Amino acid sequence: MNRKSFKPKLNSIIFFAVIVLTMLLIYFVSTKSFSMEKTELRIGCENGIWDLRGVDFEKYYVNLGGPGHVAYIPNALLTPDEFRLHEDEAVYGPTDFEQYLTSRIIILLPDDGWYSFFRTSIDYSQRLYINGEWVLDIGVPGDSKKTSVPDTGIIAVTIKAENGAIEIVQQSSNFVHREGGGHKNWLMGVGDELTKYNRSRDITASFMGMGGLFMLFIIFLLLYFMLRINRAPLYFSLFCLMWFLRIGVGYNKLFTDLWPWLGWYAKFRIEYIAVPVTAILILALINTLFPGVLHKTAMRILHTFSAVFIVLFLFADTIFMSQAMYICYAIYAIGSIYVIIRFLMKIKLRSIHRGQGVFLISITFYLIITLNSILTYATSIRLSSAIPTQSNALIYFALLEAVAIFITVMKEVEDAKQAETRLAEEKAAAEQVARARAEMVDILSHEVRTPLTVMSTYAQLAVKKIRAGNADEQTLSDLVTISEEAKRLSVMASNTLRLSRMVGTADDTTEVENGLVNIGAVVVQLVGLFEPTARRANRRLNAVISEKLPPVWGDSDALTRLLWNLLDNAFTHSEYGDVEVRAEVENDTVRVVVRDEGIGIPPELLPKVFERGVSGKKDGTGLGLTFCREIARRHGGDISIESEYEISAAVTVTLPTHKEEVNKNE
Repeated sequence: MNRKSFKPKLNSIIFFAVIVLTMLLIYFVSTKSFSMEKTELRIGCENGIWDLRGVDFEKYYVNLGGPGHVAYIPNALLTPDEFRLHEDEAVYGPTDFEQYLTSRIIILLPDDGWYSFFRTSIDYSQRLYINGEWVLDIGVPGDSKKTSVPDTGIIAVTIKAENGAIEIVQQSSNFVHREGGGHKNWLMGVGDELTKYNRSRDITASFMGMGGLFMLFIIFLLLYFMLRINRAPLYFSLFCLMWFLRIGVGYNKLFTDLWPWLGWYAKFRIEYIAVPVTAILILALINTLFPGVLHKTAMRILHTFSAVFIVLFLFADTIFMSQAMYICYAIYAIGSIYVIIRFLMKIKLRSIHRGQGVFLISITFYLIITLNSILTYATSIRLSSAIPTQSNALIYFALLEAVAIFITVMKEVEDAKQAETRLAEEKAAAEQVARARAEMVDILSHEVRTPLTVMSTYAQLAVKKIRAGNADEQTLSDLVTISEEAKRLSVMASNTLRLSRMVGTADDTTEVENGLVNIGAVVVQLVGLFEPTARRANRRLNAVISEKLPPVWGDSDALTRLLWNLLDNAFTHSEYGDVEVRAEVENDTVRVVVRDEGIGIPPELLPKVFERGVSGKKDGTGLGLTFCREIARRHGGDISIESEYEISAAVTVTLPTHKEEVNKNE
């Protein structure tokens, strides 16, 4: 591991460790620090009366949400005294379908001690009386939408029993939501321990959750503006901000306590808008971290629905909003299933990096929680009691997302640095190529001058003797010299042209005519050209060519240069040992293997042989294998090399057959 990659990986590990410790701290604070070491009893009633005279409150606290119904008088807002006067009109049953009513519950207790009550208020408006005395108002109950003022909050009171009983009378009105408010789901304990416990636990957990989300919002917003690698940190920071607001207006109602001026309608709309906004941001994160996994059409459909719901939740009537949430959740349930299916179809676990892996874990966790919340909202049925609620699970999801995005950003920073390094290396290689070309021109001008001078001199002498009629053996010798120099000049020009092509860039845009190329014929031709070289070096050149070798589609000259260069390397980089060329078909590709028995490639050089400027010879340009790979990839194939140092080296070129290329183009 080099130092460049070590630092981002170390940063990711440290960040992950901090997030894990934070998650453990939140869990400890929210569940352990305020544990009462008591068991909850869920007890029902009979005709609105809870008989708790046999309950040991030293061991238990009671949930009044068991079977049975409260006594209530519909379409009336009554004081306790008025309720007693109309007691014969009381109804026992669910209260969900009444827009305004007055309910009463009676709790029979073992003594006249102090008892604590705790609950989150119904989300509309209510007035609470205990033992005949007014205790508090949340909103203003009314007999119409105009006279009713909705609000929400947390109720935590400690009351002394009178004559072994406590009477709770509640006026409530609901003209703003599809659901009626429950009137019996109180948590009850002895003294004031329950109110202290629940207030401390809920406020501390909420403050920690909201504080964590706001901290992540600031951190990742800064990370986005500092690095600008991709938009994942921006999307995640907005996600954290959205749920910071969502938790504040819902669940434990902290914004109700902190900002009493914030109206119920504003809090209600924020709570609903969080759903489509979250969907948009989650889709954006998936598309950023896993581009191409989700269809563009599906993305557009989900974005369109989300935009419609955002507008709806900003301006529509609240009752219509609460009914439309069924449709909203149904669409996102289908969308969640679609996302899961696409991940199963498109994602190969071996091909993803650590950041994407953590994201997959967190998004799977979040989708399960979301589907459970949707089912609970629509049917009041939970998939499993082991699955945490969306509010409790959200902070853990956010922390895992933070780890995933941080790792991904650090990886892209590292990739950007490596790309910058490669660009600098390529620039240096291009400058080296330019210098090589200049040197080549100087050498060529010097080397060509000598044979041309010799040819010119000997030709003039031969012409004079032939004109004078004095042609002799010397004249023939002069003509032979001219011929040899011409051959030498021709070889020099051919080598120079080949070198010029090899030194040229791989991005050459010169148009060529592609066509069917018989690789077997090319190999046979090149073997014939190299056989004299092999004989002079007392080496054997063997060729094994498959009889049914299919053609490939491409530039015949470029492929010939590629194979020429591989054979030339096999002879020039090793002075002994045999050379073998094997051409065969494998599935839908043609494989050409050039193997030599020679000095091989040093282990430290092997991983870099295809890089520009890397050569096993001191006077080499280090461009041959680089251009070979670029030619192969330009034809849809690739090239690889294996070597045992001081024993052998084998270069394998794979090229798609003509049939595969045609299918790909179609």
